[in-house]
Formats: sequence, C-alpha cells, structure tokens
Amino acid sequence: MCVQRDPLGIDKLAVAMLSGVSAVLFAAPLDLIKSRVQSGTGLESNLSRIVANEGVRALYRGAGIKSLRVVLGSYIFLVAYEHMVIDATRHRTTLPLL
Repeated sequence: MCVQRDPLGIDKLAVAMLSGVSAVLFAAPLDLIKSRVQSGTGLESNLSRIVANEGVRALYRGAGIKSLRVVLGSYIFLVAYEHMVIDATRHRTTLPLL
C-alpha cells in the first residue's frame, strides 16, 4: 500500500508553528537578559529587576516577530527535507550522513 504524502501539508505548518512559538516563548526572557548584559548594563539587569521596572510584558517584547521568523524558517526546512526524502526515495538513492 502506497501512502500519498503532501509535501506542502498543513501538518508541517502546524509542527513548525508549535515548535517555533514554544521555543520563542521559552527563550524570549533569556534572550532579553542576554541582550541587556551584552549592552553593558551589567549582570544587575536580571529577571526580577526587569519585571519590577518594566513589567512582565517587557520579557516578551518582540516575541511576535521572532515567532514568525522561526515558524517560517522551520516550515521551509521541513518542506525542503520532505522534498529531499521524496526525491531520494523515487530515485532509490540514499541520503548522505552528516
């Protein structure tokens, strides 16, 4: 039995969205702290100080556009990988190991 796969399927978009948004929501506060430390404000700009001075929303400032970038990148990667697998299967070749 041959199962038809849709290389541009909604399942890949859903996986890309779920993984991308989850990653950004987890990493956004850490990224903010890293950026503050790199900008020279020092280690005293920690999580509690940011929340106290700027509010919780400051931790996720810019998360929307970051999520969009990660989702698009993940989706493009998954679609490209799926096309490579389909092409390799069709031509009976093996994919190179990294």
